[in-house]
Amino acid sequence: MKGEAVSGYSVPYFLQSVFLLQNWGFSDGLQWNVPAWSISTEFFAYLCFPLLVALLKICNWPTWSLCISLGFITLGLHWYFRSLGFNFAGGIEKTGLLRCVAQFFMGMILCVLFLRDHRENVLKIGLLLMAAVIFISMRMIEKQAPVIPLIWVTMILGFALWRRANPLLARPLVWLGDVSYATYLCHYLAFIVFKLVFVGPEQTPLWLILGFYGGVLVASHLLYRYVEKPSQRWLTRQYGVSRMVRAESANG
Repeated sequence: MKGEAVSGYSVPYFLQSVFLLQNWGFSDGLQWNVPAWSISTEFFAYLCFPLLVALLKICNWPTWSLCISLGFITLGLHWYFRSLGFNFAGGIEKTGLLRCVAQFFMGMILCVLFLRDHRENVLKIGLLLMAAVIFISMRMIEKQAPVIPLIWVTMILGFALWRRANPLLARPLVWLGDVSYATYLCHYLAFIVFKLVFVGPEQTPLWLILGFYGGVLVASHLLYRYVEKPSQRWLTRQYGVSRMVRAESANG
């Protein structure tokens, strides 16, 4: 790890970021809190959510057609990236919006499939995880194989159906999952501060890098426990109270 010049902090991009519009196609690059591009595209996906729900509900697709649609969406994303001259996940400022909405819709389809039959079936779990291994192998052999969304689809559904002795239910992994959003939000800011304070033209020592990772984990835990969870509880109370008031008004 070597020091880099700090650049790319424009006022227009900052204002777009305040309103979560920075990755809607208005900018030519990523600035400020770079990973927040995905929060911008997720915000757009949330706005599309009612329409996507209506699409799933109105069509009332059978299970087999939902499975096929996952493959078509994957191939469509592959064609989209290739037509723009990018590898998968490349050109985020240009491709991130459609990629996020498409994979958000795939997640909704997964939810429908899970709710239709979430029994713990050993054969189904085995086939899903075996398919994930096959897709991963395909990607390792051919770097342009259009299988990344399918890797996640099969792994997520397979592990979601796996309840007894699921390795992902280990407490350290559950904790990492709990604090992961806080990590996502704080790690880049911490990285910028780390570079400004500790990184020089010479090679950064390993112990300092490990200290950075440890500091991010500590900060993530504190943010999760003292900011994220209290905020969630407050919002839940506010939403619950307002919903009760509306219900009482309607009944009155």
